[in-house]
Amino acid sequence: MALYNGQDTKDKILISERHLFYEKGYEQIIFKDIASHAEINQGSIYYHFKIKSNLGKTIYQEIAKENLQIAENSLTF
Repeated sequence: MALYNGQDTKDKILISERHLFYEKGYEQIIFKDIASHAEINQGSIYYHFKIKSNLGKTIYQEIAKENLQIAENSLTF
């Protein structure tokens, strides 16, 4: 039997949310869509993020970090 790994579930949520974010836009996404896309229980999203805005903030922070890294790499001579 595999051990439960909460980080794996959280990663699935973030990957699915990000995919749906680009496909539908933030306002159109609901937890039910994310759970279905990630193939997880909807309660797992509430456990990890509590409310939609926490999930949105996490995605925006990831995107900002990625963009900063791209900018830093572009400016390195």
